[in-house]
Amino acid sequence: MMLTHEKLFSIKKASEILGVHKITIHRWHKNKKITCFYTAGGHRRFPESELLRVLDPRQEPSKNLEQHERVLLYARISSQKQKDAGNLDRQMERLIEYVHKNNYIIIKTFKEVGSGLNENRSKLNRIFKMIQVESIEKIIIEYKERLTRFGFKYIDTLCRFTETQIEIVNDSEKKDPMQELVEDMLALISSFAARLYGRRSHARNKKK
Repeated sequence: MMLTHEKLFSIKKASEILGVHKITIHRWHKNKKITCFYTAGGHRRFPESELLRVLDPRQEPSKNLEQHERVLLYARISSQKQKDAGNLDRQMERLIEYVHKNNYIIIKTFKEVGSGLNENRSKLNRIFKMIQVESIEKIIIEYKERLTRFGFKYIDTLCRFTETQIEIVNDSEKKDPMQELVEDMLALISSFAARLYGRRSHARNKKK
């Protein structure tokens, strides 16, 4: 039985706020690094004060999590090869580290493999839908080019209409921008080639 009037969070929500996997929270609880309550049905509920303590041990317990800015994290790389090399995971880890330093609350993280020239990325489209229906203060990206290669100002302006700010961790990419642009172009050409081949195959099948 829970004998607290404090705001409680499910393990899924707690993992989003803390920016760690649910397995990590299970391990922390097992090692007594974080405490929780149990519902009548045996489900764990984590008190707000515990999440604040983990986010920042110096945090005053009286502060409310809702006073912290709610953010979405977006990480992108251009190719499957980069993902296999662990670049996408490392990019997200750097974003999470940045968010923790700024005491933001992670609402959701998005990792995507696709060209920065692609205007129809599924994860990015989900972000645009979320900021229209939920209270999201910021979208956190590592570099401007991670969001898009062209038209960044248009996207930034549209986000501001929903009172959402795009926050860039670093001003410019450390890697050779031409290398990334070439990779984006190759990915885009491959995508167009696949579509063209698919249409031709469909046309041939219709003639049979």
